Amino acid sequence: MGQIEFLLRNAIALNACTGTSNELTFESLDGGTTTLRAILDQADTKYKIASQSANNRFLTSGALDLVGDSQGMQFTCIQSGDGTSSYVTVSFTLQKGSPGIDQARDIVQESFSAGINLRSN
Repeated sequence: MGQIEFLLRNAIALNACTGTSNELTFESLDGGTTTLRAILDQADTKYKIASQSANNRFLTSGALDLVGDSQGMQFTCIQSGDGTSSYVTVSFTLQKGSPGIDQARDIVQESFSAGINLRSN
């Protein structure tokens, strides 16, 4: 969550910041475009949170699975009436362990949520 907050807080512009979505695209200070979304990692068949730009990278490890698959990550964008500021909420739940494979005591979930004001707009 800390990495997502950092990326969004320092974004200079959001693309299509309206309502709620399962992905968010923004422009960073270096002029690059990045999309945050959940994608299926073919290597371990788990949904992970990814930062997709010139260099795609996962923000969650192979030990964790995003609950709700590709729809499990939610962004809500709110812009001020005059368009000078943007506020984004992000929420998701991560799970370690798999029902039917691991014992119930070894399956844990943790929900994350945050609200971020963009510094630039």
